[in-house]
Amino acid sequence: MPEKYIAQKNDCMASIAAKFGFGDYKLIYDDALNADLKAKRPNPNLLCQGDKVMIPDRQLKEESCATDQKHVFEVKRQKTKLRIQVKDDKDQFLADKKYELKLGDLLIEDSTDGQGFIEQEIDPRLTSGKLKVFTGDEKLKVLVWDISIGQLEPPDTDKGVQHRLKNLGYYFGPLNGNIDDKTQSSVEAYKGDSGMTKDKTVDDPLKNTLRDDHDKKG
Repeated sequence: MPEKYIAQKNDCMASIAAKFGFGDYKLIYDDALNADLKAKRPNPNLLCQGDKVMIPDRQLKEESCATDQKHVFEVKRQKTKLRIQVKDDKDQFLADKKYELKLGDLLIEDSTDGQGFIEQEIDPRLTSGKLKVFTGDEKLKVLVWDISIGQLEPPDTDKGVQHRLKNLGYYFGPLNGNIDDKTQSSVEAYKGDSGMTKDKTVDDPLKNTLRDDHDKKG
């Protein structure tokens, strides 16, 4: 029997699939039982706490093999791509800089690309980590960030609006979904810079422009 699951904080379709033993999140996301969810959340990486996800029955796969031989079966598990762009306090990309990314027991050592991007495949169940970027030739000057994974809400929610404004440098208040004076002032400033009607209204044109702008800038 299909099971109903209520999305929790930091959940995405990949993490839910991992919780229930599915190797591919599309087996859940593309199931007809979740047609309404898919229409409401077109990005499987962006769910809201409280979203209802139907978990379909898992299908058993059978393989024929000889009984007098040794066989190895490989199970493929889907991973999630973590993508981060890092800048310094002057809003300059930290390009081609060495970094250390600590995720649970895993330590990744690599370098950012020419635009300051970091891309790594990670376990979808991870929700936090720590990033160190070394700004000098040696590991003397270092910038450190605590990383929260999966906390960005869909762009049609008030909290999602706040989070995108914050990431784009317009909002500096708490991410609580409360459209207060600080949030409205940020909305007004962003709209003015984006060529929209400069007002404080959180409307669909704002949400759509924020979504596209945020996605484009990583």
